Amino acid sequence: MNLTDLLLVITPLGLVLVGAGLFFFGWLLGGPRSRPFYTVVVVTALAALLSQAALGVGFARASGLRTPEASLYTWSPVGDTGFGVTLGFRADLLAYLFALPLSGLTLLAVLYLIVRRPQAEAQEGILPGRLYGLIFLAEGAGLAAFYSIDLVLLYFWLEAVGLALYLLSGPGLRGAGAKPASFRAWGINIFAGQLIFAPLLVMISRGGGRSNYTELIPAVLDPLIFGLIVAGCLAKAAQFPFQVWLGGFDDLPGAAYGLVSAGFIFPFAVYLPVRLQVLNGDRGDLLGGLGWLLVPVGSLTILFAALTALQAKQRSLTGLIGLLAAAQFGLVVLALGLNLLNAAFQQLLALSVGLPLMFLCADQLQIELAPPLNPDNRSNPKPLGRPALFRGLLVGLFLVGAWNVAGLPLSPAYNARWQTLNSLLASGNRFFFGIVGVGLVLLLVALLRVLLLFFNGTRRTVDAKGQEWFWALSAPLGLALASIGLGFQPGLTAVWVSNAVGKLSSADQANAGSPVSVGWLGLLVAGGLIIGTGLYWTGRRTVASPYTLPYNGGLVFGPEDLTKPRFARTGRSKMALKVIAPEEEIPEGFEDDFFSSAFGRKPKPVQTTRRQLAAPRLSNADYFGPLSDRVVSLSKLLDTGYSAGFFVTLLLRLTDRVRGVFEWLVERFYPALAAFILLIFIILLTR
Repeated sequence: MNLTDLLLVITPLGLVLVGAGLFFFGWLLGGPRSRPFYTVVVVTALAALLSQAALGVGFARASGLRTPEASLYTWSPVGDTGFGVTLGFRADLLAYLFALPLSGLTLLAVLYLIVRRPQAEAQEGILPGRLYGLIFLAEGAGLAAFYSIDLVLLYFWLEAVGLALYLLSGPGLRGAGAKPASFRAWGINIFAGQLIFAPLLVMISRGGGRSNYTELIPAVLDPLIFGLIVAGCLAKAAQFPFQVWLGGFDDLPGAAYGLVSAGFIFPFAVYLPVRLQVLNGDRGDLLGGLGWLLVPVGSLTILFAALTALQAKQRSLTGLIGLLAAAQFGLVVLALGLNLLNAAFQQLLALSVGLPLMFLCADQLQIELAPPLNPDNRSNPKPLGRPALFRGLLVGLFLVGAWNVAGLPLSPAYNARWQTLNSLLASGNRFFFGIVGVGLVLLLVALLRVLLLFFNGTRRTVDAKGQEWFWALSAPLGLALASIGLGFQPGLTAVWVSNAVGKLSSADQANAGSPVSVGWLGLLVAGGLIIGTGLYWTGRRTVASPYTLPYNGGLVFGPEDLTKPRFARTGRSKMALKVIAPEEEIPEGFEDDFFSSAFGRKPKPVQTTRRQLAAPRLSNADYFGPLSDRVVSLSKLLDTGYSAGFFVTLLLRLTDRVRGVFEWLVERFYPALAAFILLIFIILLTR
């Protein structure tokens, strides 16, 4: 084995060993705030990314390099000539395409958690060894699943990632207790894995007991086996929005779980079908033949995820972001059903960048919304200090993530999204095109609701310089720059996919160039929005908004109503809120002082304060008061509490019924589901 082969073996297995060691014996390094502990954590995450970069250098050489491959051990339960399981890894371009983002997102998660202020591990009673150990376990098992050359071990690595993510969602950090949503998501993950494992065993039996996918022939695959594997992959991907939506990640695991899951859960649902499609070669178009399933699933996912995000009763920002991620993944499934691999990969990369960005911004927002830390049980705890520049950058980064979700120009998904819609309409699927169109409109409205929830949060921080506040925004800033860069040059993704997959459809090849004009169009749109916002800002009105809660000083803006009292800020204190009563109109000709007292006009009150207040300043809710009012008015049009629309109510009831039946099956019929999957395996094996 050469150096690249050694890196291929050491990286996943080393991450698993380091993760297990930190999980069980992290306390031996000297405690949660010890320098040796965090040195080991940073060095491990950085070494994993550098090893992937070293593999990429080998792939980028013009002279060419053989595909790194290494086999460590082969175990056969039936002798040397029968069925055998090989602990081996192979790093081709397709596997590398999925492994590199996972390593990058894991490094970002580690660095972000280290510089996150305040230290959430100490505040929430979480041992850092368990936290970072589970992160490395998930990364190592994920890299092993992408690079595994053996289909049987690929399944076991997949289940190992599912267990690590389940523990990372809370049970592995705070003891044995778990929320029902986390347990249900793990149950879905297990049974979806069985739905994948049974067809894989059938493929191996048809191939004469060979489990390495490089030794299999295309004849071992047929549309039924491929369809079952794709269904299992989609069910595994569904656990992420299901758990985020109902699990309520309003604490530390939300940031860690969101970043690591975005690098594995959604990408693996695309990796395995594409891997089998490449194995099949030119003998048949498996993805295109499965369009009858993928197109409806993708279209309905977009519609129901957007509708649920719009009508969700909870006020959890992370839950709404999880639903928006599910809607984006529906577009990826739709592109796969139309056999547009380039468009599917572009939208998957956009999802892998935009989802962690919004999760990190939501995590920083909940730090500002949380009450001040009070370890000494003081009567007046010191609030967290944040400069005004921090809040401005946080709002800007969140808008970049929202831009990515909306698929506007200068976002990585813009070109691929319109290519998918055009292909859907050209293929004659007008019914599903209408469903996708309605879902995208609802997605934009739900995104406006998310923006409203983000802007109108009542911050409990004070305007002061925080300790190393800029490091907390380094990870979101890197994701925002990656999103803008991929959106300006979407042709980079097309070239990479073309080299990795080796085969693109005619529709993909027609759009696999380097459309730099898309980037310039995005710059023009973004510049126009900035100019329009500036013009709107100059004509704002300083009156009260009924939907915003002012804090930290400043005037509140909103619709003008001279018949109601107005409010104005005179300082940072909560008590420094002056009420301006509406003045009564005086008939014409009675404006002098003699008649003014007869009509009830009283002299203006003089406000007195006990101390000198600071200069007034505006908060984020004050800045976006008019936008909040218009978003609330727009959301009322689709709210059943106001409009009571028949079709909206029907869709909501259907969604609740499907979700209830699904939860009932998962909770009470584990043996029935296992028997059903076993029956499928027996039928396939005896065909």
